[in-house]
Amino acid sequence: MFDMGNRFNLNTPLEIVNHRYEMIQHRIKNNVCVEEILEKYDVSRPIFYKFVKRYNEYGKLGLHNISKAPINHGRKTPPKKENNLIALSQKYPFFSSYELHELVSIPAKTIQRILRKRAIKKSYLPKSQKKTILERLKKEMHQRKTQKK
Repeated sequence: MFDMGNRFNLNTPLEIVNHRYEMIQHRIKNNVCVEEILEKYDVSRPIFYKFVKRYNEYGKLGLHNISKAPINHGRKTPPKKENNLIALSQKYPFFSSYELHELVSIPAKTIQRILRKRAIKKSYLPKSQKKTILERLKKEMHQRKTQKK
């Protein structure tokens, strides 16, 4: 079974779900030919097989309507990356979005948008001090990557 999350519309009227369930049970229990079921329940062959497949895959939950909306937005920053960015920006509030971009694989403009949305304020640190901290962090990250390989 796949994790369908909240794709099933549990607000589907019970009459419809029970109708679909009855149709499938009629086929399973009575071993009736498909043509009879299609006539009796007034459904097309593709619809019948769609619900049989979903019933076999998800059980009675599969007989509810399923949302056609995409599961995830293709361009949305993953929560793991976003949380990593937030942690870094809170630990080093003096880094600009361009400096954070060098540490995290997120575009600078996206970093600006995320920080603005979360209302995270920056603080000031002289450029020379920021540069040494940034270089140290880059070396640490590089060492971690080489150790993983």
